[in-house]
Amino acid sequence: MLDGESAAGHGVRGRALLRELLKLLRPLQWVKSGFVFIGVLFGDHNQASGLMTDVILAAAGFCLVSSSVYVFNDVFDRRADQSHPRKRGRPLARGTVSIAQALALSLACAVAGLGLGAAAHKAGVGDIIIGADYYTNGQNS
Repeated sequence: MLDGESAAGHGVRGRALLRELLKLLRPLQWVKSGFVFIGVLFGDHNQASGLMTDVILAAAGFCLVSSSVYVFNDVFDRRADQSHPRKRGRPLARGTVSIAQALALSLACAVAGLGLGAAAHKAGVGDIIIGADYYTNGQNS
């Protein structure tokens, strides 16, 4: 554990835990991944077999990898977030999600997101990592 904290997330279990984990993923930020659809909207893709599948996989990969970075960052910012007026309500700052749970979620999202990116063929894993880093670290959220 980091800083000697307990692994327990204040007894949050079941659906309440799932809601807290979902909050950690920051799904409202996923709209940014929609930018991968711009090429499909404005391009001529009559001959591009499977293009929409690749774009959907790339968008899902961006969402998961960026969420992974958000969660990982929240683990290390949780102490500062506890005293921040807006960020103190985040699950790690409140203690409703344990560090171990958050790190497991971050790793699972990273692996799944990179796997989806690799499956998309056209969107390389490196592009997903760079995009997720920009969207999460390029802004103060």
